[in-house]
Order: sequence, then C-alpha cells, then structure tokens
Amino acid sequence: MRYLKASLSFLLLFSFLQLWSQFEIPPKPDLQTSVYDYINLLPAGQKNALEQKLIRYSDSTSTQIVMAIIASTEGENINYLGAQWGQQWGIGQKGKDNGILVILARDDRKIAINTGYGVEGSLTDAMSRRIIDNIIIPEFKKGDYYQGLNLGADAIFQVLNGEFNEERTFDETNGPPLSSFLPFIIFPGHTFHSMESQRRK
Repeated sequence: MRYLKASLSFLLLFSFLQLWSQFEIPPKPDLQTSVYDYINLLPAGQKNALEQKLIRYSDSTSTQIVMAIIASTEGENINYLGAQWGQQWGIGQKGKDNGILVILARDDRKIAINTGYGVEGSLTDAMSRRIIDNIIIPEFKKGDYYQGLNLGADAIFQVLNGEFNEERTFDETNGPPLSSFLPFIIFPGHTFHSMESQRRK
C-alpha cells in the first residue's frame, strides 16, 4: 500500500512537471510578419532579408510562410507544438488553409515544417524531410542558420511551384539513414487547419 502511494505520488509529480515544462505559444500579434526570432539568432539584416522574401512570396501567391526560432520546445513535441501554433495564429489564408510554419528549436537541435491542408498535397512529409535533410541541415552544420533557412525557403517555393529538383534521392518509405539526421533531428511536421490571419505589408 505504501509502495502504491509512493508510485501514485511520483506519477502525479511527473505529470505536473510535464505540464509545467510545456512551451507557451506567444500571443498572436496584431500585425503579423513572417519571421519571429525569439532568441535573436539572426542578425537584424539577415532577419529582415528573410522576412521580406517570405512576405513578397505571400503577397504574390497568397501562401503564407512563417518561421519561428525558439531556444527550446520546453519538452513539448515539436510536431504537436507546430500544429497548435498554426491553429492558434491562423497561419494562411482563410478558406484556403495554405499556411506553412517552420519551427527551429536551436537548443533542442530540432526543426520541423508544418503545413495547412491546402498545401500538404505538394509539400508532403517526405518532401519536407528532403528539404530539411538535404538543403537546410548542411548549412546548419556549417553554423550558418540564415543560409539554411534562406535556402529552405527557396526550396519550399520551388516545391509549391512544381519546380523542385533535388539530385540526392533516398527511399521515401524508410527515409534517409540515421547518420544524416545529425546534428539536427528532423521532424517533417503535422498538418494544421489554418484560420484567418493578418500580416504586415
């Protein structure tokens, strides 16, 4: 009986710690932009260049791509976090569900791409994995976060435009070998249902 009480106490404490450690999604800004660097990872000039590129693409296609850079998910599953973040902020155009959210958790060494229903047919989980593994992560390994995200954005544009051509291939069923996931862990992301959003022009 004493052992049972101790076990229950441990489970309750563990559950509490899990809840306490979950990442708190920031409030939706009144005027949205495209790059949210919560840890100042990118120099101002790089952040602005990436921001303007994504805004121009959104203005010309109506597909909204948002990048969020955080230190850690605080124990939250990055896929679940991305899906919840996309829903709460309403990334993408209302009625088209064409939003994309890229989350980089630097200290966790994880990155994920989450898509709205309207773009998941083109930007599949397998395609997202290819972009992250073959285009983004090689730049991250060089210590160049900006170039990784910048080239990743270009690849996403190409995929959505039906122009993506990446020479390296792998079995999309099994994915790339485990060694290619290092030093970052890849999560293609989950689909979220986007709602109406505003963005800064």
